[in-house]
Amino acid sequence: MGLSNFDVISQKPENDRAGLVWAGEVQEGKYFAELQTGILPQLVHLVIFDMESEYTPVYTALEAFELGTAFDEDAMGRLQTAIGTGLAELNS
Repeated sequence: MGLSNFDVISQKPENDRAGLVWAGEVQEGKYFAELQTGILPQLVHLVIFDMESEYTPVYTALEAFELGTAFDEDAMGRLQTAIGTGLAELNS
């Protein structure tokens, strides 16, 4: 799946947000990130969008989870690590 296949789900109307797990600005004024599920809900993509370039997707990472896994404190810690890795690649 190429980067061009990703759109910013959190900016769609509230009734059209299927696949959105989490969204947030990860670098002030520059990068926005989302966790998105695909057709298989246990596959989760971290997608980082360039806010200065009309939210063009510029980075993605994929992780598989067991069905029913909760998005808890541990998962949030792993997310922050994954975002840091992505930002380091983008800013290098």
